[in-house]
Amino acid sequence: MKKKLAALLCGVMCVGAFSGCSSTELAYLQMSKELLDTVETCKVEGTMQADVDFDALQGFAKDVAKATREEFGADFDGTGMPSGKKSVTVEYDMNMNLNTLEYDMAFDVTCEGQKYDLGTLYYSMNDGVYVTSDTLWGAYQLADHFMQEKADSYCFSAAFAKDLKAVLAEDQYIELVSVDDMTGVDLDAAMPQNGMGDLYDAVVTFYEDVLDGFETGMVKEISGGYAIEANGQEVAELMVNLLDFVAKNPDQVIDATEAYMSKVMDQMPAGTPEETAAAKEEMASLFAEARASRNDFVAAAEEMSVALKGILQDQSVSMILDSFTYKEEMKKVGNGFASVASYDVTNKGKKVLHLTAKSALEKSAVTVTMPKNAVSIDDLTVKLEALENKYNPVTGVTMQWGWDGNSSEADLMKTRAEEAFFGSDYDWTELIVKDGRAYLPLRVICDALGETVGWENATKTPYVMQNGQRIDMKGLLQDGRAFVGVRDFEKLGYTVTYTSHEEGYKEAEITK
Repeated sequence: MKKKLAALLCGVMCVGAFSGCSSTELAYLQMSKELLDTVETCKVEGTMQADVDFDALQGFAKDVAKATREEFGADFDGTGMPSGKKSVTVEYDMNMNLNTLEYDMAFDVTCEGQKYDLGTLYYSMNDGVYVTSDTLWGAYQLADHFMQEKADSYCFSAAFAKDLKAVLAEDQYIELVSVDDMTGVDLDAAMPQNGMGDLYDAVVTFYEDVLDGFETGMVKEISGGYAIEANGQEVAELMVNLLDFVAKNPDQVIDATEAYMSKVMDQMPAGTPEETAAAKEEMASLFAEARASRNDFVAAAEEMSVALKGILQDQSVSMILDSFTYKEEMKKVGNGFASVASYDVTNKGKKVLHLTAKSALEKSAVTVTMPKNAVSIDDLTVKLEALENKYNPVTGVTMQWGWDGNSSEADLMKTRAEEAFFGSDYDWTELIVKDGRAYLPLRVICDALGETVGWENATKTPYVMQNGQRIDMKGLLQDGRAFVGVRDFEKLGYTVTYTSHEEGYKEAEITK
């Protein structure tokens, strides 16, 4: 399985580096191989700038919606979208080591003259994923910048911002994904025995063999490197032509792919001799089957080509493709590479989006140092939810159950003055229906409402403390949990509304 995974990943790399087989395209592919060699351990500096005309974007979205002939198209008005022209620039510095599958990336965002520090992101297959607290604080400041209707919102008040900054300052690093939650890839088993160079050579050979006679016409030689330029329609036509080429040259495609897969398997660390032999035998069987059923192979490629051509005739798809253009230049510079790419979306002569990405990559022996003593995302969430409840307390809960006859689980929805900024107010919980009466979990409901629940072990009685007074909440006990009737929450001063809907589900609303 590890060999199959490695082969699949290399295959994906092939698709990402797509090129035809003209002399210029093969030369570009050879330079791409040099780039991949450089990327193994490198430093990268880059900028991305997005210029968006939101008024033009609203018009484009409305035109596309109308072209789909959906009812909502005529009613689309762009409600909730920003207006006017806005520009956002992202600057980043990255240290990357593909041999250990680690990188760190520090980045800043500048919006309308205001610069925001978004800290550093750390990734390691062996250690997890981390960010600095500056990352969340910067993201909050960006949200504050872009929110159109925030004047009366608790989450952008000076007091809330001060408390949020204090919470984030308690820990320098935040663990977003623990190593236990990573994919569990064995690096020693996943990396090639002799480095990645032989695999890159296999990729080049694969393209020379599988696409012999196929040209994209999109790669041009320029001073110091190569340029690629295409619009949406040309990219779509390229995909159709590629499918047609595959359908006309099944043996060439099958032979080249088998040779490539065989080289990949030879380069990956071997398991036991028996495992290696079994894997090669299985692969040989798969390709033998492909050759025996080449007519089915051809038919599948032809069907995909016909289906794609049908999609491209759709007015909305054609409109999107007509709007898009892409340009990129890649040059070898010193001990590395430099690239400039631009993406444009235009509608009815108006520039909707212009995105420019520039990067400079230099081969370098880098070491990625992962953070220590980080707070887990779960522990941070508890702190943020407490802050949420302070400024935007829950004023009620709504329980719904009985969907499809299920009376053992209920949807739980919290009600606040504003929608929660941190986390979600939607959850589910158990409940009990006995003798036609619904019993809700006391602690779950009270925790949501901010009430304090206690337990008297001598009498097996749950209770709630309010203003120094104890209010007993007797009901049912199941698996050590207390369930109380819906109406019993009226003892705590809440208004309870119970509804049995015609659709068959039940609803209980408990409000202050």
